[in-house]
Amino acid sequence: MSKKKVQLSDINWGNAQTGSLAGQESHLGLSREGMIILSSVGGSSITTPASSTDNAIVRFSGTGGSTIQDSSATISDAGILSASAMTVSSITVGALSGSGLIRGHALSGSSVKGHLVSGSSATFHEAIITRLSASSIHIGTNDAGADRQITFGDTGTSKTVIGVDNSLNEFVIYRNKSLIPSSLPSAGPDFTIQSSEVNIGNGNALRIGGEASATDGTDRIISFNHATAPTYMGIDDSQDAFVISIGGAFASTNAFELHTSGEIQLGKGKLQVDGTGGGYTNGTYGGTNTLGLFHDASDGNNGIMITRVDHSTSDGDLLGGIGFDSTDWKSPSSILEASAFIAAYAAEAHGAEDKGGDLVFGTSMINDDDDTASHEWMRITHEGRVGIGVSGSSAGTPDNRLHVSSPNGTGKSTMKLEQLDPEEPFIHFSGSTASDQTKSLSTDTSVGALTGHVRVSINGTDYWIPYYAAN
Repeated sequence: MSKKKVQLSDINWGNAQTGSLAGQESHLGLSREGMIILSSVGGSSITTPASSTDNAIVRFSGTGGSTIQDSSATISDAGILSASAMTVSSITVGALSGSGLIRGHALSGSSVKGHLVSGSSATFHEAIITRLSASSIHIGTNDAGADRQITFGDTGTSKTVIGVDNSLNEFVIYRNKSLIPSSLPSAGPDFTIQSSEVNIGNGNALRIGGEASATDGTDRIISFNHATAPTYMGIDDSQDAFVISIGGAFASTNAFELHTSGEIQLGKGKLQVDGTGGGYTNGTYGGTNTLGLFHDASDGNNGIMITRVDHSTSDGDLLGGIGFDSTDWKSPSSILEASAFIAAYAAEAHGAEDKGGDLVFGTSMINDDDDTASHEWMRITHEGRVGIGVSGSSAGTPDNRLHVSSPNGTGKSTMKLEQLDPEEPFIHFSGSTASDQTKSLSTDTSVGALTGHVRVSINGTDYWIPYYAAN
């Protein structure tokens, strides 16, 4: 096929020179590849594709500067640029507005800056996005003196702003504000993160986990990582309890449990209460037991107080006590049903000048059932009298300094004195002496009439000791 020559005139080549190209002969042809060739004698040629995409951006093909090609990026008649990806060194925009979303598959570069991007879906005020990629968004530069912030919401009362408050040098969250305030409000931010702590202001709470009408099988946990003592704290859903677990995840028994009933359980280890203020150090508490109390013997720091609270304590009311039992079958709900107990009772109606009390010791007998009252065996009264077995006798309360009562049918004597030191007497009497019989000890050798005998046992043999009437 022969090449035809066509004379062209009045061609504008797109540079500062316009009009016809005098003295130059232009040619229009078709290459072997099907490309249209426009050339001029003494000038350069441009090779174009046989077809193109509507509104596509024209690109050079290769480095020769004479061949152009199609593009997937387009510019609409309204001036909208569309591309699947953009890589730029800098884009500076005075204002962008619209009702739709800002979309794109990837946007990367050293700096993307804009004063205002507004629309129905997002608002960025004075934002400087230094990097935007699939894994992170970086807002702001190292320039000092400016807040970095993102605002959520459309109206003033429902907006929330988050970002870095430059004046505080802290990450902050403000509710009901569209921008980080230029001066700190009296109530402060609703939430701040400092270098070493998190603060929640204005009386707000930190809530973890959604609300549920019943157990939903999900624990709410805050964990503290540590090489040897990882600690977990939160709600154990299976127990409906606030739990602290050390060394592992929540279990059926934990270091600390606070149940909805108000019960507190310590599941592992010991409870050491130090009222001295010395603090715990290795070895300080030495061989202490499950419960250890450390005090300095001062008023308010010298032991344990068990206090009845009803403001109407009467004679005989239980003030409190300690029970001892086992989990073999079950542990009783009352100390007065324990295998052994120590209890205190009011000896009178209590008031500012009336605080009398009795101390009682009791046990359960062999073959006693659970959930039944134990037996009182010894009582120390408000007067200092000691009664053993008296509570079940006709006397009811001890009427002497020592009152021992033995019930009928036991086959046992009331009292046994065993002296294992042969050099010492069985009983030592000490008191005031008189020459007559007016004192408990008398030097009077005369006696009254023989009145009777008292049966005693000495080394297994019964004897009778006579007693005489006073003169």
